[in-house]
Amino acid sequence: MAHFGVLGPLAVEGPPGHWVALRGERQRTLLAVLLLNAGRPVPADVLVEALWPAGPPKSATSNLHTYLSRLRERIDGLRVEHGPLGYRLQVEPAELDLLGFRAAVAAAR
Repeated sequence: MAHFGVLGPLAVEGPPGHWVALRGERQRTLLAVLLLNAGRPVPADVLVEALWPAGPPKSATSNLHTYLSRLRERIDGLRVEHGPLGYRLQVEPAELDLLGFRAAVAAAR
C-alpha cells in the first residue's frame, strides 16, 4: 500500500522508506489532480485540461491512458477506476495525508 502526501510537495512512499520518483510534470500533475479529488470521479476533459492548459494535442486521450498506465506501473497497488463519469482514485484516509487531515478537522469540530 502506498502513502501519498499533497500537504506540501507531492510525495509518494511505496514500501516504508522507499520514495517513488515520478517522471515528468504531466505524470505528477495527473496524480495530484486525482489525489485532490480522491474518491470522486474526475472527468477526462478535466484531466486533459490540467495536463495541457494551453490546449491538448490530438493524441490527448491516448496520452492520458499512457500516463495512467505508467502511474500504475510505478506505484504498486494504485487503484484508479474508469467509469462513465471519469477516473476515480480510491484511497483510504491512512493512505493520503489530505484525507487524514480532513478527518482530524471534522473530529475536532
